[in-house]
Amino acid sequence: MVTRREGFNNQVVPHVIAGALFGVSRGAAGSGERFKGIVLLSQPGQKNSDLTSMSTAELPKVTILQRNPELSHATFALHEETHTIGNALRWMLMKNPLVEFCGYSAPHPSEPVIHVRIQMYDEHSALTALVDALENLDMLAVSVNDKYKSNLALGKFERFDEE
Repeated sequence: MVTRREGFNNQVVPHVIAGALFGVSRGAAGSGERFKGIVLLSQPGQKNSDLTSMSTAELPKVTILQRNPELSHATFALHEETHTIGNALRWMLMKNPLVEFCGYSAPHPSEPVIHVRIQMYDEHSALTALVDALENLDMLAVSVNDKYKSNLALGKFERFDEE
């Protein structure tokens, strides 16, 4: 479902917030709701100051700060996230052979936001690469969690007493 937000000239593009990383149910990613509305802040004449008037609860999880028209190069802001997801997301994006460049930064330590810059080869979509990387990270996290739980249930771990 694509949503539209008031106060942003009703400009939206598809986006995803995949899996457990962002608290969305796993079923939603594959059931036609893979994409949800992201606020575009790179329209001509539009200013990012619209975000400052919104409360934290009203902010979209992901916004596109800069982009080219084909979305082959884009900078995404992930709100309420830190280096934990930034580094893992950059690693997963760089595993994609269509990604030319990916980097992330935290603009300021007191701001809970990271900026992720993605540049693609051959005019492929940076948005699709972001979606795929988030879904792959979700699958990886689920796999690690399942493996941990199964080994814990089997008792396959070293036990020691602290003295």
